[in-house]
Amino acid sequence: MENKLIDIFTGVTVEEKLSLLFKKYGASLINDYPKFASLINDLLAIEKNERNIILNLCKDGFSITSKHEYTRKIDNAINVLFLQEPIVKWGMATLCKAIDKSKYEAMGIDLSTEDLNIILRNTGFSNQKNYSKPNEIIQIEFTQNNIFELKLDGEVEIYGNKVVKNFDLSNWYNVKKMAIASNHILGLTKSNEILFEGSNSDNQCNVTSWNDLIDIAAGNFHSLGLKRNGKVVATGLNDYGQCNILKWRDIEKISSGNIFSVGLNNKGKVLLAGELDLTISNLLTWKDIVNISCGNYHVVGLTNTGKLEATGWNKYGQCDVSNWENIVKISCGWKHTVGLTSYGTVVSMGDNSYGEIEVGKWKDIKNIFAGREITIGIDKNNKIFCVGNVNRYY
Repeated sequence: MENKLIDIFTGVTVEEKLSLLFKKYGASLINDYPKFASLINDLLAIEKNERNIILNLCKDGFSITSKHEYTRKIDNAINVLFLQEPIVKWGMATLCKAIDKSKYEAMGIDLSTEDLNIILRNTGFSNQKNYSKPNEIIQIEFTQNNIFELKLDGEVEIYGNKVVKNFDLSNWYNVKKMAIASNHILGLTKSNEILFEGSNSDNQCNVTSWNDLIDIAAGNFHSLGLKRNGKVVATGLNDYGQCNILKWRDIEKISSGNIFSVGLNNKGKVLLAGELDLTISNLLTWKDIVNISCGNYHVVGLTNTGKLEATGWNKYGQCDVSNWENIVKISCGWKHTVGLTSYGTVVSMGDNSYGEIEVGKWKDIKNIFAGREITIGIDKNNKIFCVGNVNRYY
C-alpha cells in the first residue's frame, strides 16, 4: 500500500475512508480476487491493531467460491475497518444512509443491479426478491455483554465482545417478539409459537406447554406469557412472588424486572407481582396507562396524555420523569429511563456514567431501546444512533 494513501486516511471520516477505498478498487472488486486481497492488505496496513480479527474473518485463506463469498468477505473487511464505530456492524445502511443505488454510485461504487442486490442480501437487508426496502430493526434487547437484534423478517442476530453461552438461535425464524434476561431468552413467533434458549436452573424455560400467546416477558430467573384471553402464565424463581399472577385478568401488556412482574389491564390499571420499592408512587393507583416498561428495579408507565408515572429504585434519578410531555414510547435501562416524544426527539434521565443519557441532539427518531449502560435510537431513515458503554458489547 502506498504511503500516500495512508496519509490520505489520516483524520478523515469513516464515510470518506469508504469512498476512497472504493474509488481505488472500483466495481471490479466484486469479481477480482487479487484486488480483494489487495484491499485486505490495505485494511491491515490501516488498522494494524485489528489484524487478528480480519484474519479470523478470512481464515480460510481468501478461498473464494462464489460471488456470494466475495460480497460477504468484503462486507466483513469493511466492517472491521470501522470498528471504532461499532454500529456499522449492523449494516451498510449506517454508512450509505439509504439502499438506493444512486447513493452507492455517489460514493464511487459502480454496481450493477445484480451486484447491488447481492450486497444488500448479505448486509442485513430483506431476504425477499425485492430489496428496495431495508430489513428494518423492530426490537433490540440486551444482556450484560450482548445485544440481540430482531429484524422485520423475523431473524434474530447477536452481537457482543464475549461468546454467548447457551444461546443457539440458528433455528429461530419468523420471530415477532423477544424477551431477554441474564441467562435465558424467549422468542414468540409470528405463528405464536414459544421459543427458548439458555439456563433452566429455576425452571424459567419450562414453557413448552404454553400456547395461544400474544406477548412474552422475562425477569432474571422467571418468564411470563400473555395469552390471547387476557390471562398470564409464569414459570421460574418465585422467591419474591414474581410468578403469582394467576388471578390477573384482562391483561393487554406485560413487562418484567429483576424480581417482579407487571401487567397492564384493559382499564389502564397496572398490577404488580413480586418485590418493588413503591416509596415514590404506588403503581396500583396509576390511571389511564397505555404502556409500561421495567428496568431492573424500577417501572415507568405511559399515560394516554403523553405524561409518565414512575416508581421503584431511584438512586440515579431514573424515576424523575413526571415533567416529561408528549411522550409516545418509553424504554427502561438498568439505571436510566428513555422517552421518545411525538416530535421525534428523545429525553432521558438516570445514571450517565457512560454517557447513556446524552440523547438531546437526536432528531427524527422513531424507535428507542435502553440497555444496561447503553441507549440506542433508530431514525425514520433507519439510521442507528448509539450512546453509552459501547465497549461492553464490542
